[in-house]
Amino acid sequence: MSYRTYLNPEQKKWLQQHPEEAREQRTELHHQAQNFQLQVDQTNTVEYASRALETAHAIILALHHPHSSSQTIAEDFIAYGALTVYLAARYQDSGDSQAAEQVYADSQQQLMALTPLFATEPEIATLLQSIVHGLSPAASPRPNSGDSTVQVH
Repeated sequence: MSYRTYLNPEQKKWLQQHPEEAREQRTELHHQAQNFQLQVDQTNTVEYASRALETAHAIILALHHPHSSSQTIAEDFIAYGALTVYLAARYQDSGDSQAAEQVYADSQQQLMALTPLFATEPEIATLLQSIVHGLSPAASPRPNSGDSTVQVH
């Protein structure tokens, strides 16, 4: 199994232009992944977890409305980090530790690249650094467990 993407550029663009709908879609995709996980359907679990993470990625890359609260922005980044952990755990469950490590590395890189954009919002910049640290291999052991049912909203 390899680390692959599911959303095409047009879908990503639409998600970035419609972040409210994208947040709903992110949550629904995560719920579908969890349902497939309960059914022990690893292929669909990984696919839907990947789609959820890609949707979360589109959201964090979207231009923020001036009315977007810091809380909403923070929740988007937290969801991105949580979905990274969820997808990486699903790859681990399926025996593809290389893909799991790539998911962590890609997510860390994305978050580090976005951190300077929040230099005027120290709470968000600090949150991003905390998420990056939490996604590092030294942060915690990554057990091969099936009970990783993180709730993302």
